[in-house]
Amino acid sequence: MNKLAKSTIFLVVVMFLAKIISFGKDLCLSYQYGASNISDAYLVAVNIPTVLFSGIVTAVFTCYIPVYNEIKGKKPEYVNKFNSNIVNVIAVLSVFLVILYWIFPEQIINLFVSGFNEENFQLTVSMSKIMVLAMIFMAVSCVLQGYLQANGCFYLVGMMTIPTNLIMAFTIMLSDAEHLEIMIWGTVLAYAIYLPYFFIPAYKKGFRYVPYIKLKDEYLKKLLTMIIPIFIGQMILEINVIVDKNFASGLEAGSITGLDYAYKVAMLIQATAAASISTVIYPKFSEQVVSQKITELKKTLSVSLNIVIICVIPLVIGMCVLAYPIIQLLFFRGAFSERALQITAESLICYSIGMLPIALRTIMEKVFYAYQETKIPMLNSAIGILSNIILDILLVPNIKHCGLALATSISSFITYIIFYIKLRKKIGGFGAKRMFVTVGKVGIAGGIMGIIVWMMKEALFVVMGNGTLQLMGSIISLTLVGMVIYIVLLFIFRQQEALILKNYIIKRMKKKH
Repeated sequence: MNKLAKSTIFLVVVMFLAKIISFGKDLCLSYQYGASNISDAYLVAVNIPTVLFSGIVTAVFTCYIPVYNEIKGKKPEYVNKFNSNIVNVIAVLSVFLVILYWIFPEQIINLFVSGFNEENFQLTVSMSKIMVLAMIFMAVSCVLQGYLQANGCFYLVGMMTIPTNLIMAFTIMLSDAEHLEIMIWGTVLAYAIYLPYFFIPAYKKGFRYVPYIKLKDEYLKKLLTMIIPIFIGQMILEINVIVDKNFASGLEAGSITGLDYAYKVAMLIQATAAASISTVIYPKFSEQVVSQKITELKKTLSVSLNIVIICVIPLVIGMCVLAYPIIQLLFFRGAFSERALQITAESLICYSIGMLPIALRTIMEKVFYAYQETKIPMLNSAIGILSNIILDILLVPNIKHCGLALATSISSFITYIIFYIKLRKKIGGFGAKRMFVTVGKVGIAGGIMGIIVWMMKEALFVVMGNGTLQLMGSIISLTLVGMVIYIVLLFIFRQQEALILKNYIIKRMKKKH
């Protein structure tokens, strides 16, 4: 197994662990406040800095590496000035945005949640005025993240949410309804940890800060030219979050919290498969594009997409079959009610349906970025939010929270199809027939697995009981049974990637003996 595959597997494990710890933080929030107006206000306040600045953070993080590598090759003595210039420009911009938010908090909050009552609205405003300080730390750290990834430190970026979520979980448990400021300032502190967390290893890799700022810098201009379409595309995606929050704020109390928890659980699929693969494979795509090895690029893309299909489809089916026990195990304690359990589990099923197209789109998106083509992903995002808004309007009045989650899933299928067509036009065919065969085999194997697990589920829960440990044991048992059934069926169907893995394991075992 080559270095790329090992890096991918390691990053999958790291990001999965990070997501588990993130769930731990959500468990603390659900235990302490359930699905209530306090948890709704907190989640909206936490999302505000993410929405307001994630466009810039994502864009800088994506575009930094090619520009940094160019400077490193041509003018290595200018690297520190370039890095410091970006840090300073972003820091000034983020401080300006914080001040702007403090001047117009009510108007900005209205964009997120127009359906809150006055008490909940004012609670959100007071929380967000403190929380928005996190923007400064998020923004500056994105340069350090890019520097580390450009120097091969993938795992540090993947692990960054671990200390953040541990601090947030601790301060949430220390807080109560009379002392909410503890968890608010704790969250800001958690994001402030980003700076030393990334700066120390970056310094060891050669990063040096110098007091330098030059707006007319040629490399800064080049970076901005690449960033603008990605930034617009990312902000379009964040508008989608705002729209969904607005619709959810008009539903019953706790809907925002239930939808938020469900989406985070569903995104575990995305984090363990597509996000890890795309992070490692992106430099490979860039290398193949620069060297004009288009045949190799298509092969790399085809293999990556097939691996995602093999990983994601059984996870989606498992999430749908075990949605209620998973949510019950994770959140059903403390102030988390039966109704909150129902809202969250139903939302999880609807969100899970759209995880495959989101995962496939994540991989294909990196090919466009490797070509330095950023306009197509931006336009794709615009189509996605337009379709999502239309679907929200059609579905939410009839099926409430399920309508919001289902609209997101359906729009992800629409944007995936458009992405596929555009990419095929750009590079030609990249193994569509093989991909459809893989979907067929994996779909049948996953379907059989899902039916067997569903048939076993009720009987096992009756035998084992509904206690936390018993529930955990049941879910683990069903997961292991499902995995064995699925893998055996892949071997029976002679799925190529499964056979390669089997041969690799046999080869390694022979070497050891």
